Amino acid sequence: MATTLKDVAKEAGVALSTASRVLQGDPHPMISEGTRERVLAVARRLDYRRNVHARNLRLGRSEALGLLVYDLDRGLSLSRLRAAERVMAAKGYRSVLCDAAGRLEVEADGIKEMVGGLVDGVMVLSASGEGIVESLALLVERGVPLVTFEPFEALPADCVAIDLESGGYQAARHLLELGHRRIGAVLGTAGRATRERLEGYRRAMREFDCELDEALLEPVVEGTGATVYDRGYVATQRLLARRPLPTALLCNNDEVAIAAIKAMSERGLRVPEDLAVVGFDDIPVATYLSVPLTTLAQPVTEQA
Repeated sequence: MATTLKDVAKEAGVALSTASRVLQGDPHPMISEGTRERVLAVARRLDYRRNVHARNLRLGRSEALGLLVYDLDRGLSLSRLRAAERVMAAKGYRSVLCDAAGRLEVEADGIKEMVGGLVDGVMVLSASGEGIVESLALLVERGVPLVTFEPFEALPADCVAIDLESGGYQAARHLLELGHRRIGAVLGTAGRATRERLEGYRRAMREFDCELDEALLEPVVEGTGATVYDRGYVATQRLLARRPLPTALLCNNDEVAIAAIKAMSERGLRVPEDLAVVGFDDIPVATYLSVPLTTLAQPVTEQA
């Protein structure tokens, strides 16, 4: 039979409330250090385990946070997940993960499940795009605390995001300073994040008295591949079919950049001699390519 709180209190010779306070880490001034040490020693000896579920039912909370991830194939999503879990563990929270695996219906169903009190709040680490706003708004309507790591239009929720316009500007300016003027881009799906990054591209081009050629902007299209690599590869193939070719390529993320390099290599194009490539996110694998990828890092630990 499992050891109960009453067993610990009786063995330690203290009141039930005293044992409870000690085991919850309550620094009550009326509990002496000797009493605290005695209770903890008894709990260890009797192998006492708190009944977290019963406590949560009593307090009306789960001590769990929902983590919504659209595609764990992305290194950024995985980095955000690990950073969030570290912070949550330090605060005594556990995670309830919904990995949509790149499927829109799974993403929407996962959000619905989190509405019913399963978690105390939800963090959106990555999402399919603006199409999920309606489902996320349901969380807000039901009073579920919501924080997103990416900006969304018309979603009344807190957002901890980087300055995407500045990131796009820095990436484009780097290529312009290297002498490139015909710069292409493999963009994300339509939405605020893509638009802000594109505004940064345009700002850098204007500073160098250049215009961003609209014909060289190629979006990654959902449904054109099973993974973000596949979709980036297909988008790059479409871009490389145009003439004249760009001399540099801005990629929505590092996975797209890696896929772009593969598509270019298959056409006999060399990086960076024939086409320079810049990624975004600084995922670990970017360093281990035969030609290390130029990329912009995201501060995932600070975001979490």
